[in-house]
Amino acid sequence: MGLHPEREPFMIHNMQTPGAGDPTEPSDTVIRDAESEQSNMFKEQRKFIHQSLILQKRKMEDFKSLCEQYLEKVVLLRDSRRNSVAEELRHLIATLEIKLLMVSHQQESAAAQQSLLDLLFS
Repeated sequence: MGLHPEREPFMIHNMQTPGAGDPTEPSDTVIRDAESEQSNMFKEQRKFIHQSLILQKRKMEDFKSLCEQYLEKVVLLRDSRRNSVAEELRHLIATLEIKLLMVSHQQESAAAQQSLLDLLFS
């Protein structure tokens, strides 16, 4: 049984005797109007769904663009950090080279002084 049991016998009767000239049957005009209204509703729904899909596609494209921009910036940041670390290492190496040269020079000077002292006192 459906939602309206009192209507079911009428519906069953209408299904059994189509076109019998029953005054309760809808006219051709009413049927055409209902079909036209239903067709218009389907067109509206299709239009709405189409617009929703277009909007969703645009949002996905915007999201994709934002992700690509984010990845580009992450790569730039990584590279700049890498360059920064490399630059810092170059600076430290240069400082160490200078210190090594100074120590080497001091050792050579000390060795030269020692050899002169050895010559003097030998």
